[in-house]
Amino acid sequence: MNNKLIILLLAVILCLNVIGGGVLYFQKKELSDLRSKYSNISLLQDSSAAKAVTGEELVKIKDKLAELQFKSLVDSEKQIQGTIVNISNDSMTVKTQIKELDKLKDVDLTQGYIVESKDVEYVVAFDANTNFDSREKAALKQGDLIRAESDQTIYGKDTFVAKAITYLYPLEFSEKPTPEQMAKALENSVNNQ
Repeated sequence: MNNKLIILLLAVILCLNVIGGGVLYFQKKELSDLRSKYSNISLLQDSSAAKAVTGEELVKIKDKLAELQFKSLVDSEKQIQGTIVNISNDSMTVKTQIKELDKLKDVDLTQGYIVESKDVEYVVAFDANTNFDSREKAALKQGDLIRAESDQTIYGKDTFVAKAITYLYPLEFSEKPTPEQMAKALENSVNNQ
């Protein structure tokens, strides 16, 4: 019995050593990669290497960075939150505010920026794949506040198919209601149907 216990303990210790060795190996590899990455950066900071980059090339790099930052902002616009203006069997019109990203095209985004908003109406279509999170589609009505999400950017569009629609709360509240107010509003909503 003692021999089996000793063999088992040795096997456990051996496994722990192998796992620990693997962890140390990958950490050493990551540190090595980081060192090589930062040594390349220090080469760029060397005055002789910095002189090789012309002002024109720096402008191109800065323009490309601005373009990528703007594209990132545009690609992140995938949802709206607003009030249902009207609703039909396969779509709804939602009044919301969106960021005016067009005004940021010529702005240096690395220096900070303020995004203005404007009122717009979106036609939000839904199909069999649309997930209604908080309420059934039939229970939604004009005046309800909802969030509609898309798989793709909605920037520059006025219509999109929603992948998810979440009921937030009735418009009768000027700010997010308390749980008691929500319970009362839902009770009234059910009674009015």
